[in-house]
Amino acid sequence: MNIKEIKKGKLIKGDCLNKLKKIPSNCIDLMITDPPYGLSYYGLDWDKKVPNPEVWKECLRVLKPGGFAFVMSSARQDVLSRMILNLGDAGFNMKFTSLYWTFTTGFPHANKIGTAIDKKLGVKSKIVETRTQERVKFKLARDLGGKENFCDGSRIEYNIIEPSSQLGKELKGGYSGFQPRPAVEAILVAMKPLGKKSYVDQAISNSKGVTFLDDCKIPYFDKKNQLQKRFMSNLIVTDNALDRFESGPCNEIKYLDKEGNSYRFSLDTWAKYTLPHLFVAKPSRYEKDFGLESLPAGNIVNRKLGQKSFNVPMKSRPSDRKNVHPSVKPLKLMAYLTVLGSRQGDLVLDPFCGSGTTCVASMLLGRKFIGIEKDPNFHQIAKERLTNINRELKGEDLSENPGIRTLSEIESIDLRWGSDTVIDMQAIPSVIDHALENSEKTSLYKGFEIIPTYRVKISDCEKDLDETPSQYQKIASDMKKRLGAKRKAKIISASYRTDIPAFYSDWFFNRVKEGFALVKTELDSKIQKVYLTPDDVRCFVFWTKNPGPMLDRLHELDQYKYYFHFTLTPYGRDIEKNLPLKEELIETFIRLSERIGKEKVIWRYDPIILTDDIDIEYHKQHFETLVKKLHKHTEKCIISFVNERQMKETTRISMGLKPIDDDTKWELASWIQYIAEQYGLKIETCAQKIDFSEIGITPARCVDGGLISKITGETLELGNYTPPRKECGCVKSFDIGTNDTCTHGCRFCYATKNEVQAQLNYHQHDSDSPAMTRKVEAKIEKEKDNVQDWADKGINISKGCSNNCLYCYAREISVRRHGNVYENWPNEQLNEKMIKKGWRMGSKRLMFPSTHDITPGTYDACESTLKKLLAAGNLMLVVSKPRPDLIEKLCDSLAQYKNRIMFRFTISARNNDILSFWEPNAPSYEDRVDALIIACAKGFKTSVSIEPMLDPGDIKGLVEDLRDFTSDSMWIGPVKMIRKRTRIDSDEIEQEIQKIEAGQTPEKLLEVYNLYKADPLIKWKGHLRKLLRKIGVEVPEQKDDWRDQIKK
Repeated sequence: MNIKEIKKGKLIKGDCLNKLKKIPSNCIDLMITDPPYGLSYYGLDWDKKVPNPEVWKECLRVLKPGGFAFVMSSARQDVLSRMILNLGDAGFNMKFTSLYWTFTTGFPHANKIGTAIDKKLGVKSKIVETRTQERVKFKLARDLGGKENFCDGSRIEYNIIEPSSQLGKELKGGYSGFQPRPAVEAILVAMKPLGKKSYVDQAISNSKGVTFLDDCKIPYFDKKNQLQKRFMSNLIVTDNALDRFESGPCNEIKYLDKEGNSYRFSLDTWAKYTLPHLFVAKPSRYEKDFGLESLPAGNIVNRKLGQKSFNVPMKSRPSDRKNVHPSVKPLKLMAYLTVLGSRQGDLVLDPFCGSGTTCVASMLLGRKFIGIEKDPNFHQIAKERLTNINRELKGEDLSENPGIRTLSEIESIDLRWGSDTVIDMQAIPSVIDHALENSEKTSLYKGFEIIPTYRVKISDCEKDLDETPSQYQKIASDMKKRLGAKRKAKIISASYRTDIPAFYSDWFFNRVKEGFALVKTELDSKIQKVYLTPDDVRCFVFWTKNPGPMLDRLHELDQYKYYFHFTLTPYGRDIEKNLPLKEELIETFIRLSERIGKEKVIWRYDPIILTDDIDIEYHKQHFETLVKKLHKHTEKCIISFVNERQMKETTRISMGLKPIDDDTKWELASWIQYIAEQYGLKIETCAQKIDFSEIGITPARCVDGGLISKITGETLELGNYTPPRKECGCVKSFDIGTNDTCTHGCRFCYATKNEVQAQLNYHQHDSDSPAMTRKVEAKIEKEKDNVQDWADKGINISKGCSNNCLYCYAREISVRRHGNVYENWPNEQLNEKMIKKGWRMGSKRLMFPSTHDITPGTYDACESTLKKLLAAGNLMLVVSKPRPDLIEKLCDSLAQYKNRIMFRFTISARNNDILSFWEPNAPSYEDRVDALIIACAKGFKTSVSIEPMLDPGDIKGLVEDLRDFTSDSMWIGPVKMIRKRTRIDSDEIEQEIQKIEAGQTPEKLLEVYNLYKADPLIKWKGHLRKLLRKIGVEVPEQKDDWRDQIKK
């Protein structure tokens, strides 16, 4: 079998032991299977034995080292133990915790021993009561598990029977053996042993030995209706994350709770005392039969008419159905396991595929599959399901399904005017995003209706604004303009990283006056321009220990909404070294409250610490003292206990900081709540793992969506935001502060790690500067030096590049920043998630691709991605070491977008020997020139990058060769960090590096600069400007027309 020929999947009919032998070794990424359980299920021969080790040995052989296997099994001990032993004997690593799938639809198979004794003794059992069951309730209980009601009447009548014999009466309530109602099945977790020494080494080698637990976190909505996620448990969790086949509300958790079915599992208790659990209902008949319309209906088992399932519960009712497989697993369960053990593009094996549920899940989730099934009937069912699975399914209206919260849950949206589609989601995704997120959508979308639909597969059809029917072009265009006319207002945090009111008030008010600030982002340290006009700021959230310097200037914020977090503790200057006296701070607190209102001043008594001098009694005494003075001037107090792990060990030791155990936290929290209640003060906790709600203390929302809505008078749309800490209840905000800038000198501070640096930053800061610190200003200057002449954002769909350039920038960054190694840098590995992603129009300048090239292996995916980006309205800089045949094909395909595209071709030398040495698999010089000519002739904007300068002595010849076909600009720059980016493993490479270094000294570069400094076509890369600055030559600022066009 040639694995490379499998595009989507392969369904094989035959015995899996024989068919597995035709599959190459070490090619399967994941195995998910539901093999025979050895229960003789329904009396079927194929279920009499569990698979023997020989089958599992073949499965082990074809799995990649570190590849996982999820094997379904009955929870009955004899067959479960045999299944585990057989897998272990085959060589699988079984040192993992099993998963357990729980459901409500099993029926007890036990026989009442009392009535059985009566029968044995020849005594007739007595009927003590005749009961009736309302049909609708009975139907609900069964339909939740995909079982129909077999009664056609409105009520069902049945008898309650009790034993008559003396011995039977003595054993009343007893059952033969131990056969409780089955409510769980096991999912055995096995792995092919690692081929490397460790999991890390294995992951580096082939991305195996890994399960994707983050992808299987369980979504839920908290009390604020914010989407959260919990870590998965080994008792399978939620039934809605991956399901696309719900035919109605009966399978929803809310419905189960409402109809009284969830009590069977006491979900509230489980959520409180164990990890949350995923409730997966048995598959509905609708799901089982989906796609089988062409098959005749049949019955699972030849059950005798008239038998009651109360008496013969293991026998199926004689109802006709298309899918006659007796043990179909839910699609969402197999999808959940698929996501847990694989990535898009992986190959999934099911050697006992039955009616093909694993294969269906793999197809829908972008995995390839191999399914093997011996039974010809089941094989035909699987084939029909897979053939028809791409049909479109309509889902529920958004307004009728409150469980839908995010765009990711709706795969296609039509924007309609009346009954006609105006804009398709894939044409202009930015319009759809705004439609769901913009707080003013009522006024913006007057006359429009958003109609969501579920789709199993998003339509390949793409609409562009230019292709929209003429009568709707004006509507769609006008709508797009209106959406882009206004930035979305943000909540600004000022700032939990420093004390802006205390130390940077002048800077802050200057920034408000100017309408923006330049801020280094917390996660990636990039410089971002944050707009601070009244229209751009929904609300300021201030964090301070001394707002005094800001009090007299609050009138400057009359056009803004804001509130304060005021931290006030009893600690002395041995802990908070540079704070004013506490009595002064109390007076400031009162003044602030009287100025803006007590609901806008939140008192923070945190962090709570314990030392030799600060014990529980200390806190009890001083907290009560502060409450007496502050309770009339605030409505609530937020507390938290110190997080020692965020502090330096030396600081903890020098402070004599003591750990605070849970019992101590409970004692102190209870006392604080007791005192606060006496003064009408509400207590909340900030990001604490302990839930104190039973004593009346609730989790805080420091950036409080409810309070902000109250202050602004507007409903706050929360969107899909997950706080960085799971205990945090904050809504999304943007912080404009910087770490190591606060000089209060608090010894427990999390944001100031270096007090000396903080003092330096404070004393050097310029209140007139857009940035808070000199460090940020220096970073801005560095970015100016580097010249943002390409784009703000690079988009890529492949890891690795088949050009194999020796100086590859992307590979070096991957090695240096992400711990990868040269040997594992892939030749070309497509990212299916990025390829399938929908795009919207963004404000950033986009370059595609930036870390790989458009090659024969990536062309189709590149063309598809570019179409989506361009259809969304983006302007694109398309970068390549071009191949003329691919460029011609791309130009023809994107001809309608030519006014939104500029090609930038890297042509770094005319000498093909030099090119083939440094860029072994890239096109020749002649091919690149031909591609440039083609793009220019077809009317596209063209630009050339002579960076890196691989042949510094021949720049003039190169420029003159390319000038006539370059319509926009030609960028010249030296090779940057050539020794760091090149693996120097031969004398030849060292010699070639020395040639380049000799040709790009500042003095040599000055010769090139003087030759073309007055030429408007030529632009200079940032590294060249930097090198010339070293010899006192300042290159004037240059205009990038393409960048400015995008910026507008």
